[in-house]
Amino acid sequence: MSQLVEIRPGTDADVIPLCEFLNACTLVHQGVSRSSPADIGARLHLEGADPRLDSFVAVVDGAIVGFAHLWAHGPDEVKLFARTHPAARGRGIGSRLLSLCDRRATELLPGAQRTTTTWAADASAPALLEAHGYRPIRYFVTMEIGAGSVSEQATVWPAGVERVRLSARPDLTGALYAAWKEAFAGHWGRQVESEAEFWTERRDAKIGSAFPFEPELWLLALARGEVVGFCLCELSASDAESVGRVAEIGVVPARRGAGLGFALLHDGFRELRERGATRIVLDVDAENTTSAPRLYESAGMTPRPAFTIWEKRAA
Repeated sequence: MSQLVEIRPGTDADVIPLCEFLNACTLVHQGVSRSSPADIGARLHLEGADPRLDSFVAVVDGAIVGFAHLWAHGPDEVKLFARTHPAARGRGIGSRLLSLCDRRATELLPGAQRTTTTWAADASAPALLEAHGYRPIRYFVTMEIGAGSVSEQATVWPAGVERVRLSARPDLTGALYAAWKEAFAGHWGRQVESEAEFWTERRDAKIGSAFPFEPELWLLALARGEVVGFCLCELSASDAESVGRVAEIGVVPARRGAGLGFALLHDGFRELRERGATRIVLDVDAENTTSAPRLYESAGMTPRPAFTIWEKRAA
């Protein structure tokens, strides 16, 4: 491999090689291929980003060895993402990408805080981020259960509650959004999204994704016709392994403590297993002070470190 590293903006023509690059990274650090070309295309334009200004591709001998991009997330935060190919470590690529992102972030939103993430298994990332002025502010774990460990017992629903699929009740999209907003009100890191933004992220941007939107896997709990809980599940489209994911699960405050969350989670597990998932995962904040972590463990899930959120305050 030559020593010449070219860094240029990303383009829509890069989606396939970028997909291969990012999957090589996640296989090493997470043991799974997460991205599809559609995911990369959406990533390049995330929240209105301009790839010509807001993305950076590091290339050696025509092969992508590094990638970074950033985007404005609301008026006070710039999010950034930077990865280096495991075989190209130690050449200063990650440091150059971070410097470019910091410079562009200053142009994009002067004075805004910057946040990024690292995988728990990426042992070299913390020192690099600390050298660039970032500090860890939140740690997340992945909860996991093998499909063979999912309980065979029938789901017990609280009295007066019925479960429906979004695919059977598309008229409930507005009610689902209202329940989601109520269930996650005040949670750390949650920015209130408009209903249009909610559906763009979870449905429209998922076309061709490695974890596509499937309304038959979105389970809603109804009480007197109102959505009082939800379990939004996804199934990997990868041929390598069928991974099920509980993307989001929530219960409105007035209905908590009656077993509704456990019932939704159990039914979500069974739906994913019946669709062929070999294992099922979900991510949770390690500092979550609600009963959610206990709920996941009571359902048979076990935790392992997943990723860290880092922050840098503008000078």
